[in-house]
Amino acid sequence: MIEDHGGPLFRFAAPITFQRECSNCHEEYSGARVQGCISIAFPALGVFRELKRNQMYLFLYLLVSLLVVFSLLGFLLKRSILDPLNGFMVASGEIEEGDLGVRVDLEDRGDEWGRLAESFNKMVDQDFPQKSLLGEGMAFRTLDCTFQISERAGHSSLAHIIGAWEPGL
Repeated sequence: MIEDHGGPLFRFAAPITFQRECSNCHEEYSGARVQGCISIAFPALGVFRELKRNQMYLFLYLLVSLLVVFSLLGFLLKRSILDPLNGFMVASGEIEEGDLGVRVDLEDRGDEWGRLAESFNKMVDQDFPQKSLLGEGMAFRTLDCTFQISERAGHSSLAHIIGAWEPGL
């Protein structure tokens, strides 16, 4: 690229060389290798404007493409990781509040989350009913002890026993 009075120019220069085919007509030049030079120049401003315009479009395409890719990645991340994790968190919270019949419905996925949900549901089905029955058994034993103590103290009414077992009655 060179500068001219009208602005920058692109210039291409190439040597004119003597080829073997040229010797048929031009035997007098057969000893010289370079016969001349061809120089072509054209204004660079139009090319620069076009590059600048294409650069803006390229930036916009890149920006839109990145927005689409990151939106898609965010959606996939939410669907494949955050939603199943939230299901386990909700189920754990419900178990903590005493709802022992809660289940995580991810077993049909067939991936790691599905296997984890299956194990979680088996754990809930096997462990918590036993603890629930244990809690009920303790309540009945406590009620039986209260009844025996009430009988010894001379109180045999059912209301007195229930009142001793459940405070506030």
